[in-house]
Amino acid sequence: MNSDRLELIDKISTDIKDRTRWEHRQSIWYEMRHHGLRRKSKPWPNASDLHFPLADSIIERLKPFYFMQISGMDVLSSFVPMRQQDSGLTVMAEQWFDYHMKEHTNFLDEALSWVDHGLMSGRSVMKVYWDEKKKSVQFDSIDPLMLLVPNSTKKLQDADRIVQVMQYTKDSFKNSPFFNEEILIELVGRKSKAANSDEKEQKVYRREGITYHSDENKIIVWEVYERDGKDITISTFCPEVPDMDLRPQMGMPYNHKLFPFVDFSYEVKDKGWYSPRGVCEITAPHEASLCKLWNDKHDAMTLYNRPLFRAEREIPNAANIRMAPAQILPIGVAPVPQPQPPISFDTEINATRLIAEQRIGMPDFGSNQLYGQGGDRRTATEVNAITGLMAETNDLRAKIFRMSLGGLYRQAWGLFLQYKSKDLMFRYMDDAYEVNADAFTGDYVIEPKGGPDSQNRMRKLQQAMTRKQLFTGSPHINQAELDRSILELDDPSLVKRMFMDSGIKQMNEQLEEANNISIIEAGFPVPVKGGEDYPTRVGVLIQYVQQKMQDGTPIDERTSALIVQRLNELLSAYEQVDASAAKQLRKAIAQAASGLLQGGQEGANAAQGQGDTGQVPAGV
Repeated sequence: MNSDRLELIDKISTDIKDRTRWEHRQSIWYEMRHHGLRRKSKPWPNASDLHFPLADSIIERLKPFYFMQISGMDVLSSFVPMRQQDSGLTVMAEQWFDYHMKEHTNFLDEALSWVDHGLMSGRSVMKVYWDEKKKSVQFDSIDPLMLLVPNSTKKLQDADRIVQVMQYTKDSFKNSPFFNEEILIELVGRKSKAANSDEKEQKVYRREGITYHSDENKIIVWEVYERDGKDITISTFCPEVPDMDLRPQMGMPYNHKLFPFVDFSYEVKDKGWYSPRGVCEITAPHEASLCKLWNDKHDAMTLYNRPLFRAEREIPNAANIRMAPAQILPIGVAPVPQPQPPISFDTEINATRLIAEQRIGMPDFGSNQLYGQGGDRRTATEVNAITGLMAETNDLRAKIFRMSLGGLYRQAWGLFLQYKSKDLMFRYMDDAYEVNADAFTGDYVIEPKGGPDSQNRMRKLQQAMTRKQLFTGSPHINQAELDRSILELDDPSLVKRMFMDSGIKQMNEQLEEANNISIIEAGFPVPVKGGEDYPTRVGVLIQYVQQKMQDGTPIDERTSALIVQRLNELLSAYEQVDASAAKQLRKAIAQAASGLLQGGQEGANAAQGQGDTGQVPAGV
């Protein structure tokens, strides 16, 4: 074994020793959540031994809050270009990234584990890497116990080294990217020898599942990332046979030159990798109290339902007495009366749970539990104040998560650009598109879509509706985006099916009216449907007449009459929407289009059956 490898193993062994207390705490929280806090001693055999699942229930209720930060909007992330470019390219980049993240990666599956690890342990890690076999970006939610960093680490990307501990069975190792049959034979053959080696005991701090595994069918692999200035080198080996590389040492292959890990911290307190606490650690005292209360309650129920008996005199053959319905007890046998408990167990259980949930600041639960034990009802001001305070807590929690989520998206986008930028096809909603290659050349600021409080969709929808009422018609507000925000919150799929940008809508109105002119030239009238962009359609007709005039091409009498009829019907419909604007438009047409139409008033009257009063005359 060379000296560099020995020195590296010494450093990693120190890292393992330094986190011993943290690792021990994590084992306690895992046991508490999954198996429960058991009673150390029972008051009698077969006494109740119940566990109140406080931390687990809080975690399961918090997970949707975080997952909605990921999947609650129409696309995963928003792209803000750092240069002037067409907005269509930016939208294409967002939709292309959203499609590949959802359809061609395992991100949404791994995101749930990522969130769960963070809530339970206080810290969770997601690995973002390129899978050459699948030809796509892949994600791996790593148990924080399986990631080793120096104790002095404050931010993951600033760490001197990172060790990912991977556990394989012999079969799964054969399917791993590290597999080599000769290496496997040598590794298995040297495994038992290395486990008993004095040098091994000295050089590697032994820890089950981290440095070795007692099961001979299990193989531990270390993937070590070391920072040397701005460069990162990667070494892969088995800690039980550290002098044998499972693959050649290499540099970081990704253009972003970062550790391929993104961490999520449940809370931000001391500047240290191992300082954040999870839900289990924060609520552990409350959960222990609830377990005791719950068991005491069931103990009391046992005593009340199966009371003790006392006898005033000696009872012969007492063992033959059976406590069953319709049994006759000997003379002088009577139940021992039990005093009522000094407290209400249900009240204490609810109060303790309420304190724990308030301590966590669970989203939207405080307003349902705002009544004191005395029964005094809270005022509306108190309810709003407490709800507002909890909303601020939730916003802070969401912002912390969104910072990590933004870093994950930026790493994934960098890998897509490096390996998949030639794949231009994508699907958005129900249609397939081809992205413009120029969309990949932009320098984007990538952030999760939506806002920190997007977890409460109904409240956000109500706010969007109120905003729509307040700012409808305001010249300083983008009216199209007002409508879009409502559709996004109601159902993101409606954006693609129903929303149309004002510029695109105007273009479609122009094209449709141009097609109507062909119908008019064929001699058929075109009725007004309602809900159309009347000024735009009037402009198309006038432009047609002006173009004919410039070309010196006369318009026949029948077409002229139908155009006049169409203009008058459009203006009449426009008057129902905005009478003042319609009147001004009618006047402008009469002044600008004088003499353009050929065919006279008679053709117009023949087509419409009405006089010239209030109508666009045939010669106007």
